[in-house]
Formats: sequence, C-alpha cells, structure tokens
Amino acid sequence: ATNTPEAPAALQSPPAETEADAIFTTVPQSASDFLARGMAHSARGRRAEALADFTAAIERDPTLAEAYFQRGILNFERNVALSLADFNTAVTLAPDRADYIHWRGRAHSWTDNHEAALADYTRAIELAPE
Repeated sequence: ATNTPEAPAALQSPPAETEADAIFTTVPQSASDFLARGMAHSARGRRAEALADFTAAIERDPTLAEAYFQRGILNFERNVALSLADFNTAVTLAPDRADYIHWRGRAHSWTDNHEAALADYTRAIELAPE
C-alpha cells in the first residue's frame, strides 16, 4: 500500500469563493479599491452595491474613466440618459478607448441619435479594427 501525504496546509488552496469574497471584507481606501469592489459586486449581480462603489470611486478620483464606464454599463437598460452622460465623461477622459466609444454609440442608438451612433461606431472600428 502506498501512503501519500496530504499537502502541507500552507500549500492547500482555500476555496475559490473565499478568495473571491475577500474583496468584500477589506475596507476600500482608494478610488481603484472602490472600482475593484464595484466590479466584483457587478459580477455577482449586486447592482445597487456596484453603483454605490462606482460612485464612491468617482468621488475619490473624478478622472477615473473606468468607473464612469462601468457605472454607465450598469445604468444602460434602466436609464440610458444617465448611461450616456457617464459614457460621455469616460470618452472625454480616455478618448482612445474603443470600448467606451462603442458603448456610447449604443446609447446614442437607443436614444435614436443614429448620426452620433454611426460616428461612434466608426471611430471605435478605427481604433480597434479587429
């Protein structure tokens, strides 16, 4: 019979859920901390918590384009006008981000501003043709 020792406790991985939930037990300090936690909330379908964290990130760093973008995505189906305002800010802060421009184009399309939508889609393709 072969005896195989268990891996030392230090080498055993904790359950993935515990690792993933660690972000919720740490008190965020910086805008990027709030952004990261907001994205984790969003991934788990916790919309209200994600929105609060994205807003907190923006309050701490009004130049954090990704926070505006993520908040815009969350608001997209419920309030396209709010979403468009966030996408506009994200694009102003990061004018070469094709994904930001693409989502702004979608918001323009949903508000029947097809000319602006076409301009955004064209620009997004120019920036990221793949």
